[in-house]
Amino acid sequence: MTKLKKLFQKAWTAVTNPGQDERVAAIVAAIGNGLQTQRAAFDLEKILEPIECTNIDVQVATKQYYDKLLQRYWSVGIPDAGKQKTLAFVGKKLDLKDTDVSKANTEAAVIYFGARLGEYLSDGVLSDDELSVLKQIAAFLSLSVPDFVQEHLSSQGIGLLRGLFADAISSGVLEKPTWYNLLESAQKLGITIEQFQNAATPLAVTFAEHILADTKSDGFLSGEEEEYLHWLMKTFHFAPSFQEYLTNEIALLREKTRIANGNLDTVAIPTGVNLNAGELLYFVRVCTLRIVKQLKTGNRNDDHEGRLFLTDNRLIFDSATKTIRIPYRAIVAWNASNDRIRVSVANKPELSFYFPPSSGSLLAEKFSILIQLHSQVLRKKVDGAVDRHIPRDIRQRVWQRYGGKCAECAAMDYLEFDHIVPVSRGGSNSEQNVQLLCRRCNLQKSDKI
Repeated sequence: MTKLKKLFQKAWTAVTNPGQDERVAAIVAAIGNGLQTQRAAFDLEKILEPIECTNIDVQVATKQYYDKLLQRYWSVGIPDAGKQKTLAFVGKKLDLKDTDVSKANTEAAVIYFGARLGEYLSDGVLSDDELSVLKQIAAFLSLSVPDFVQEHLSSQGIGLLRGLFADAISSGVLEKPTWYNLLESAQKLGITIEQFQNAATPLAVTFAEHILADTKSDGFLSGEEEEYLHWLMKTFHFAPSFQEYLTNEIALLREKTRIANGNLDTVAIPTGVNLNAGELLYFVRVCTLRIVKQLKTGNRNDDHEGRLFLTDNRLIFDSATKTIRIPYRAIVAWNASNDRIRVSVANKPELSFYFPPSSGSLLAEKFSILIQLHSQVLRKKVDGAVDRHIPRDIRQRVWQRYGGKCAECAAMDYLEFDHIVPVSRGGSNSEQNVQLLCRRCNLQKSDKI
């Protein structure tokens, strides 16, 4: 039993290796002294003779000495030919395996390369002088810069450029020269355009939504804004569904802009409908008319199913149970969305016209511009006359506050800047009164107002 106990104690001592730090330190000191005094005559076995140590101690000490020598050389710059020769000499004298020496050299060069790369790309541009330094570092491992990056820093390099791209779009603006500088820097590092585009695309999707929401905030699409959105679609690898979504939204904005400029398309007059001579028809749809009558016993809603016609000078509702003709000049107040129009006429009950859901009808825009075109006097009385434009800095802060997501459902598409208290009810364009809503939640909110 005693013999077995001693055997296990010896094995445990070998595993835990107590006192190893002291022995390793003694070996490292002896190696340093021996290399300085004996140089080419250095003999590791003779150096180790007076030191009581294990093979593990020697392996740890020789690697530690070589690593410290590497760190000392790299701390003052790229090791020149003389230092590289010394490193090779020390590796052989310490009986280090070629694989261990190569691994240590690689780790040191990668750390130094990565540090310089992060410094050089802080402005998004890799100059020729900076590239020259990176070439010298890569040459330490007998590699070109592109090969060095692909073998050792591909993910880190792309990650760094992705981070720079994130910084570039954080202000809500991506200047084209900034993007092209990042692309050029990526190519110098051996990162292909496709690799970089794929890495940046997830961020670019959110950025495109931001630009789209900014563009929709005033309801107008300028030629510059449209060109920029098309540039984003051409530049990044958006999924086909997202490309289609952007294309449709751009087309919708273009049509809204055209309508806002007073360019309305006429529609064919349905059979059986009689208009005045020369009267132009711009809109016709099935709807429900609700007339709210205020009685002593309370309000009563009278509903009628029919069609609404919008001409160049009047609103016409026609059904089997009710027919109404209202000249635009008689309307003193109105409110419109894409599924409802409410109008008030002096000394008359309020009229509400409700429409089945339909995307792209642009009813609110068409009704608004028809009234404005007919009489500029009325423009001061209708909803929409108050300045609804949200300043760019306010939109940027609101976007960041909500993280590019709908305040209600966290959706990340069809986003719109919304006045919490409507402008028509005294709401301001202040940051506290603006939120980010998706189109679905925005419509639901409109239904409740």
